[in-house]
Amino acid sequence: MATRLVTKPLFTASTLVPRSSFHRAMASSTAAAAATGRKYDFLVIAPDKPDARERRLAARGDHFNGIVPKVKSGEWKVGGALLNDVPKDDEVSSLDFFGSTLVIEATSKEEVLEALKNDPYGRADVWDFDKVGPIFTPPSSLGASADFAGANLPVPPGMEDIGHHLSYGSKR
Repeated sequence: MATRLVTKPLFTASTLVPRSSFHRAMASSTAAAAATGRKYDFLVIAPDKPDARERRLAARGDHFNGIVPKVKSGEWKVGGALLNDVPKDDEVSSLDFFGSTLVIEATSKEEVLEALKNDPYGRADVWDFDKVGPIFTPPSSLGASADFAGANLPVPPGMEDIGHHLSYGSKR
């Protein structure tokens, strides 16, 4: 089983760009995108609340069922759990969750946050929305992001029916 692993956040947007500059850039970029209806990719890092483990496990099935149409439509491009450590086995019960990461196609940061709040993990109070970071990524037409279309990625158990949609930069 392949597991995406992050032990601790290496950086935040505010460590890369001064907070006020980052927020002005984000606001103007997402406002312009929303005005034109143009969609962009947003990298989302959604840490779990410290006491969220049981709620995460309870909502997990509904979360997986809910992402199927989003993945098939291309709205949610790739994602997975963030873990605090390498799992000792393939059992869900042994996973030490830190949060989630995903790439969402949207016109604005607000649209991304709304999608997350409507996800079963959002409704179950798993994600810590005070720390969620949708980060705008420039369109590939600007030459700023790599195209991984056709990447042969492992498919998580239970997701085999939509696994062919789980690739970076999938074309519609």
